[in-house]
Amino acid sequence: MKYLPTARLTFLMSTLLLLSACNWWGSKDAATGVSSSVANETILLSLDGKPVITVKEFETFYNQTLEQQPQLAQFAAFMPDLKENLYNTFASYKLLEYWIRDNKINQKPEYVSDRDMLIENIERSLALKYFQLQFPVDVRDADVKKYYEDNKETIYLMAPSGIAALGASFGSEKDAQAFFSKAKKADDFIALAKDDDVTVRNFGRVNEQSNNLDEGLKQNILGVSSFPSVQLFVVGDTHWVVQVKSKDEAKYYSFEQAEDDARTRIMAERSNDMLMKEIENLKSKYNVIENKTYFETQAQEQQPMPDMSSILSDEIDPSLLSHDDKSFSDELPVQKA
Repeated sequence: MKYLPTARLTFLMSTLLLLSACNWWGSKDAATGVSSSVANETILLSLDGKPVITVKEFETFYNQTLEQQPQLAQFAAFMPDLKENLYNTFASYKLLEYWIRDNKINQKPEYVSDRDMLIENIERSLALKYFQLQFPVDVRDADVKKYYEDNKETIYLMAPSGIAALGASFGSEKDAQAFFSKAKKADDFIALAKDDDVTVRNFGRVNEQSNNLDEGLKQNILGVSSFPSVQLFVVGDTHWVVQVKSKDEAKYYSFEQAEDDARTRIMAERSNDMLMKEIENLKSKYNVIENKTYFETQAQEQQPMPDMSSILSDEIDPSLLSHDDKSFSDELPVQKA
């Protein structure tokens, strides 16, 4: 018998086997975990002469597995042996469980601790799940549409409005004028800058909210009315040659694209509000008394924050604090709404 046929099935099965609510095997012998209710049933698997899996138990397991993991049913179209694969995977885990008991690993303190922690976490998840089922929240289509409109400029903004611009800075008027004269005739601003060994900075879409460039330069760019064009600006002691490409309107995710996300967000907000309200009701119902002095004492005993200037001394290698000229936001993953 070939066990553990695929990594994906193994992962799905390991998830399913953590569900404490699923008692596939009825009552079990404490030493071996073998089902004791197998009389007059066809045995699919036995270990050391003791029945472990019956047809009835496997069929129950199989049907409940497909119900809880409907994506597995999709395998049936191109995997006629799906049912046997599920059996093989499950049988592998039963064999591992048998080995755990046979070697008394399940009696080790660390095993017991891990098991109890998993059970506690599952119990908490189930408590929250069924509490929310008892107090469902309603989200109407009109609510979703309003949420989308209210958050269109923030959550569902794909690209802000503004002027697409890039530029090069110069310390002298002579150098700036020389590059400006060539840039006005050039087809490719960036290629020209590369040929002249000039560094180009891409400002992206410049608008009133832009904070990645000098305020004076920003206002000069926003004052441009001809697109595309090349402009020469003087800001303080710096001369800027700027190419303004276009003035673009803001782009948004459509309502159809954002609808599911908006509904999920509303559900989460309302569920949380409901939970907080009902928790307060439960506190009254069950006469909850909380000892907040414990936390007050903890706060008083907490050591004061250290002086960071004494920690970040001159003896620290500055390279350890550098960030390769990247802003923190540059390393954040891009998130779509």
